[in-house]
Amino acid sequence: MRGVRERYIGFACASQLYPAECKGQSSFWHVTTLVFILVLAFSGCSSESIQSGVAKESGESSSGINGNRPPTILTSRVVPNPLRLNQPIFLQADAVDPDGDLITYRYQWWLNEERLVGQTHATLSSSVLKRGDRLSVEAIPYDGIVEGRSVRVESIVENTLPEIVQLAFEPSEVRVGQGVRAAAIGSDADQDPIEYRYRWWRNNSEVADGDVSELDTTGYVKGDTIVVEVTPSDPTSKGKSRLSAPITIMNSPPRITSAPPSILERGRYVYSVTASDPDGDPLTYALETAPPGMKIDQVSGRIEWPLTSKLVGQHKIRVTATDDEDAKAFQEFDLTFSAPVSSSRLGFSKNLRLNTRLVSPFPPLIE
Repeated sequence: MRGVRERYIGFACASQLYPAECKGQSSFWHVTTLVFILVLAFSGCSSESIQSGVAKESGESSSGINGNRPPTILTSRVVPNPLRLNQPIFLQADAVDPDGDLITYRYQWWLNEERLVGQTHATLSSSVLKRGDRLSVEAIPYDGIVEGRSVRVESIVENTLPEIVQLAFEPSEVRVGQGVRAAAIGSDADQDPIEYRYRWWRNNSEVADGDVSELDTTGYVKGDTIVVEVTPSDPTSKGKSRLSAPITIMNSPPRITSAPPSILERGRYVYSVTASDPDGDPLTYALETAPPGMKIDQVSGRIEWPLTSKLVGQHKIRVTATDDEDAKAFQEFDLTFSAPVSSSRLGFSKNLRLNTRLVSPFPPLIE
């Protein structure tokens, strides 16, 4: 302590602050005082340099390293906004670098204030979220040399609207008089129950609106177009409506409505074939398979077959009714004679046995 005091007195003598104390001091103290002053000056410079360095370090975000300036995030937001679970989730950030350096980002996602370990990318899977969760993400811009100031964005997971993921008609081919159903498949990311609303159009005119998924086409005609719009709803919100592709009512094949008789008429087999066409198309009748001598009227459908005494065994007949779009209905049957028909008994059907095989008109066979 005495040495310190003596050095201080020497400094005071050199600065003439205490002249009395300086009497009798040797030149040695003057030299010591000068050295002390230089040390203080040097120490003061060093102290100032350290304090200045701290300021520069704390100001790296503004002045950077070796003249490099850090990037700055200007805007940032979580997409989608509002945050829902049926879309990709990512952070959209816009940053600027004063030096024009390429900017990359470092990310960290948080869920309900808890760090999501390993979630350090710009995107986040919605599978880890549920409605009402508080989601946030921190982004740090980086120019390859220095990091900029971090930004943290927060968002709340809202109700996700239900959506239609598939819509089709059943059956896929519709004919007059058939019912057609709108087969809609919906999805709700919150696992809410889904209700559907159906709006039906015939030739661009609305014909039905409600919760009925089927449409009756009785009274429609070939060539009519049908469209349906389906809107999904959960208990709180309506989702986006989906419009179907139009479906056109197709041509309907005719139907043979008569049955072949099992009797003979005055030595002839006579059968008046009748058929109907749902579209009202004109019909043409024909025999595709028939025994010799059997004929059919193409317009009326009347079959006549003169019998002879030589008839015996089985005879196959196949009759068709065809509309103007070449849709056909078929009827097949067999006429079997168990014994030769004598000329004296041609008007009787005792020896005639009739087997019929009807071909269903659906689906139509177009040839």
